[in-house]
Amino acid sequence: LYVTEPLDLHNVQIGLPLTVTKEEKAAPNLGEHLETHQGVSVFQLHSAYIVAHVKDGMVLVDQSLAHRRILYEEAVVRFRDQPAAGQSLLFPITIDFGLTEIVALRDAIPLFERVGFGIRDFGGNSVVIDAIPVGLDGWTEGALFRAMVDDLLTVRVSTLALGDRSIQPLEHLVAVTYARHAALSHGTSLSHDEMRALIDSLFATAEPYTSPEGRPTLFRLSLQEIARRFV
Repeated sequence: LYVTEPLDLHNVQIGLPLTVTKEEKAAPNLGEHLETHQGVSVFQLHSAYIVAHVKDGMVLVDQSLAHRRILYEEAVVRFRDQPAAGQSLLFPITIDFGLTEIVALRDAIPLFERVGFGIRDFGGNSVVIDAIPVGLDGWTEGALFRAMVDDLLTVRVSTLALGDRSIQPLEHLVAVTYARHAALSHGTSLSHDEMRALIDSLFATAEPYTSPEGRPTLFRLSLQEIARRFV
């Protein structure tokens, strides 16, 4: 499990493909309600969703999409601020790429290094990975990093409305790619403390209601909506 501490994003501007409902815009105190109910139960549903109650109902959180949001915003902070420390690999691994892949990767190497990867460009189409972000699961001898590089070529950022936002398209692309592959997956069991930490970290982000791809991270059901189900 790799759950970050709550982030200080006061001075960070983030542009992303975002669709937020009117109810969500008008409900900034949802996180406060979760935080003030420290003694209440949260539980995991099918090792994929976290159920927690708020003052006027319940919330169902997608643990994977929530973790993507947390990791995305942490990556953006790392791009501009202090880079993350990496975990050295006992046996560095050499990865060979195709021509289009290595060209895309070389542009992104400085950003990957700031989230904790140690990458040495050996020239040609090969790189050596000698460090990975602390807590990164599913490394599988470089397959995870290769999947991230594949995303650099396939993920589209055309929906990103930058306007006067400070984030650049390549930063957004690398952050989305890293968050997607480093986040918790469905099927990962969490302890009560881990669920609480994930929820707290989610509501410390700038946009807790959506993943970096614009998908909803949670579903809110009011007591009135629940009661209507039993009429």
